[in-house]
Amino acid sequence: MPALPPVTISRAPHTGVIAEGGDRLSRQLLDHLHWIEIGAVREHWHRLMFDVSVAWQNAEATKAAVLLTAAGYPVHLDPSLGTPPDQPAFVPSPAPEEADPALGVLSLIGRLQGTSSAQGAGEIAAAMFAEDSGVLARVQELVEAGAEWVRDNAPEDSDELHDLLDEASEVLYDLTVRLADVPESIRTLPTDHPLSYTRASAARLTSSSLPGTPAPAATATTRPPAEHARRPHGAR
Repeated sequence: MPALPPVTISRAPHTGVIAEGGDRLSRQLLDHLHWIEIGAVREHWHRLMFDVSVAWQNAEATKAAVLLTAAGYPVHLDPSLGTPPDQPAFVPSPAPEEADPALGVLSLIGRLQGTSSAQGAGEIAAAMFAEDSGVLARVQELVEAGAEWVRDNAPEDSDELHDLLDEASEVLYDLTVRLADVPESIRTLPTDHPLSYTRASAARLTSSSLPGTPAPAATATTRPPAEHARRPHGAR
């Protein structure tokens, strides 16, 4: 697995305590610690608040170094701020090459098709549409990361590609917000009304129309009386 990019945490005379380097995940970790993100066209960095004590800045810088080191990032910490751990507590391992991220979504589809419970369907919808942790939110983050990658690494004439991904990210974000209440709405749906039927029933209906499916066994019927079965007079 490629080495993660290093992060440098230092104290500068005019900008205070800043963190530079890393990648999108390291920036998210710093966001989680309430560092302030500063962004320019092709560079990002984080800083701590100015109007706090030096001791507080040192403690927060050390905390960030510990978290980033635990995530596997090489951290260069200004000695005046503290000392990070010598060894990372956790180094992420690469996912198997054969792993297909779409399989998780396909699994959710199969589970949804296999349940007639509103509660069960609501739980599956939550996995898809939860605003902070659902599949749709992760897809939005992936598209956003793609836009950032194009902005940071592609030639300057790639603005159209960046704008396309950026616009798609905004559309997905809007969808994430709009669909956030869907899981709870599904959980409260009545599923015992007359039009409800289980997937098993639907499968039986579908299988009857599939090529090569044996015809259902004939059921006994009552023969109509002879007078009703008789051909009308004069008919050929």
